[in-house]
Amino acid sequence: MVVGAGSAVEREGGEGRAASAPRAPRAGLRNIAIGALCLLVASCNESNPPDCLPPLPPEAHTEQTADAATSAGAVQLFVDGSGSMAGYLTNRPPSTYRDVLNLLPGSLRNAATTVKVRRFAAVVERPQDLSDRFAADILEPDFYRTRDNGNTHLHDVLREAATQPDVTSIIVTDLVLSARELQPGDAGPLRKALSDVLHAGSTIALVGVESSFSGRLYDLATVAGPVPFSDGNRPFYLLLIGPDARVRFLYATLRTEVLDGLPQGSHHLAVFASRPVPKGDWGRSVELSGGAAEARLLGRSVTGEVTQVRIGRDRGSVEMMMRAPDDSQAWLSGQVLAPDPHRALVRSKVYFHTGDGQSCEAGWLADDEKPNLVRPVEGKADRLTFKLFDNAPVSYGFRPRTTYALDAVATVPILRSVLDETHWVRRWSYDAAQERNLLQLIQDRENERNAHRNVRQPRTQPGGQSAEQTYTVHPLMFPTLNLASLSDLMIRVIKEKHEGERVHAFRLVFTVD
Repeated sequence: MVVGAGSAVEREGGEGRAASAPRAPRAGLRNIAIGALCLLVASCNESNPPDCLPPLPPEAHTEQTADAATSAGAVQLFVDGSGSMAGYLTNRPPSTYRDVLNLLPGSLRNAATTVKVRRFAAVVERPQDLSDRFAADILEPDFYRTRDNGNTHLHDVLREAATQPDVTSIIVTDLVLSARELQPGDAGPLRKALSDVLHAGSTIALVGVESSFSGRLYDLATVAGPVPFSDGNRPFYLLLIGPDARVRFLYATLRTEVLDGLPQGSHHLAVFASRPVPKGDWGRSVELSGGAAEARLLGRSVTGEVTQVRIGRDRGSVEMMMRAPDDSQAWLSGQVLAPDPHRALVRSKVYFHTGDGQSCEAGWLADDEKPNLVRPVEGKADRLTFKLFDNAPVSYGFRPRTTYALDAVATVPILRSVLDETHWVRRWSYDAAQERNLLQLIQDRENERNAHRNVRQPRTQPGGQSAEQTYTVHPLMFPTLNLASLSDLMIRVIKEKHEGERVHAFRLVFTVD
């Protein structure tokens, strides 16, 4: 298990105060009083285990199970009709673009309650019902011959999606953006449109698919006109936008019915969402070391799952993990934002049971002398891991053979990006500084192909028969201009409005030998 170091920890005396790992406290008068009380009351001893638990903290009662959807709801399909898209309908098999668009209409009908379709380029056309004619048209090159062949006004489509937050939108495009759309600063139209979508709580799922391509490259950074690019590969993209549960349902349907049939490694997912900390359907698991072991410390009448652990006085380590359900792994692995464990805030509350003759619940008393005992050590999109007891348990003043309960409440105020240099978004992206080298590769490749075009070189086969040897062109993958910049922009927009949410991370019942 990966264990980080150093974190900001919320202590009992000051929420949000930066600190290092928990330190052992000095034994105070309250600890002496607690010890005296436990000597007088038999229930502090493990021979008389409590038949109840302390009341749960308020955060445990506000946890919500992750929303689920039974359909994608009303869906609106936008297909990029600009001239840069025509090259995907190449006659050189296989055309992954053709395969995807051949299956896409049927998959949308299966996932949605209603489906509207719209073509866009420099303008967004009026919506119409999904028909067999439209499904056939998007597979023909003439569909991609519009008045402004090279222009894709993605911000207009995003603005349409923002005005219909209850509709799930899916955009098919190569993400060739105009220079105006990529205008830096808050005034850019793309930033404004993305803010309207993401600040409203919608999710954007970006699915990248690599396909064969023979056509023209438009809106390049260093060249004014289009550049021919034949017998190569280019990615195209599906942008799924809408309520998180519906987008997740739509992606699951497309993955099963469309994407899983494509060549392995040809498609990838990146999810841009203001993902809160884990929901109530996340499971809890424990990892014990240093002599710590599971034990039965509560009475048999206690129901529900709660981890019970026996820890040695001088050693013993406990790690608790919150993990998403297995059926969420494919979706969560695409999340571009994950909890930052080094900025997480954790507050632990410790109780001990007195058994002083009152009701069982009233017998639990808070031990306010204990410091924060929990430290976050790992944060991923599908898990959060916490470590307890950085020091010897005896150094915290725990009395032997006394039953304690610990509640940990966590807040993740900061999300960190997982888009490192190995992420597919960065591998499929290039910027203006890299464009000249890419265009030179295309030119060198074209020159080499032209030198061998129609040149037949005889060779001899076994038996003395002559044969024709032809030149084979190896596909070149041409990446997407400023894809990483677009992704970074969406991350910044999400972080602007992200707010941490408190959750009851876990409860632990333990005793110290």
